[in-house]
Amino acid sequence: PSSNISLTYTDGTSVSRGTFDTNSPSLCRVTLQFSVEVLPPISTCVAGSVLPMFLSRTPSHGEVLHASLGQTFQLYAQAQAQKSQIQSFQVSGPENMTQEFSADLSGKAEVILSWTPQQSDLKRLVPVCFTAETTQTQSEMRCVVVMVTRATI
Repeated sequence: PSSNISLTYTDGTSVSRGTFDTNSPSLCRVTLQFSVEVLPPISTCVAGSVLPMFLSRTPSHGEVLHASLGQTFQLYAQAQAQKSQIQSFQVSGPENMTQEFSADLSGKAEVILSWTPQQSDLKRLVPVCFTAETTQTQSEMRCVVVMVTRATI
C-alpha cells in the first residue's frame, strides 16, 4: 500500500497494514503473469515518420461519441507513418465490436470499427481505445467514450 490501510474481513476481524511493511502477506493471492518485449530503438521519434501519427478524421483522445440501441455505430481512425508500414490497429472495446483494416503503400492505414449496442448497453459509457502499429513501434493510444442512448442525439 502507498499509505496505511485497515482491512476488515467478512468474519468481522480487521488488521492494519503499514506503508512499507514487507513482512506482511500480500493483499491478493492472484498470480500475475506478463511478458515485456524490448524492441530496438527507432531512427526518429517524429510523429508521422517511423512513429505512426493519427490523421484528422480520427476522434480526439477523451472525445465522447454517441450510439443508439440496435443501430450500427462506426468509429473511423486513420494514421500515417511515411517511413514505415502500419500493419494493424490494436483495439480494446466491446466484445462484439468488429474492425475492418486497410493500408496503402504510402504508409497510410485506416480502420473502421463497427458495433451494434444491445439493450444491456443502454445508458452505458463504453470505453474504446486504439493504437496504430508497425513492426517497430506504435502510435500514441487514444481512448474515446461511447455513450449509448435509446435514440440518436
